[in-house]
Amino acid sequence: QHGSVAGDAVLQAVAAALADLPDASAYHLGGDSFALVARRAATRAELERNVETLRAAIRRRRPPGVADLSFGAGAAVAAAGSAAPLEILRVAERAMHGAKASGRNGLVVVDAD
Repeated sequence: QHGSVAGDAVLQAVAAALADLPDASAYHLGGDSFALVARRAATRAELERNVETLRAAIRRRRPPGVADLSFGAGAAVAAAGSAAPLEILRVAERAMHGAKASGRNGLVVVDAD
């Protein structure tokens, strides 16, 4: 609807918002998918607050001409050392697809242990 220039601007806005999160590292996986790795354990409530913080930051950075942005998120929670990093990523990706399937601004949190 908005073209690749607007799409690139949206991805840059998302990346900037992710980079501002404390205690986490963000990675672009491709397309409109990003991974966020927390350095400490987070409760579901903390994950929900982080997602809301990201949504607000992305809305503030919305490129001109883009009317609305949604931000769905999938999260995998695992105790340190309890699961292989690639398995945690696979579980989080499945959760992300579940969030996208549930509609705009969905959040799915699953246990990766």
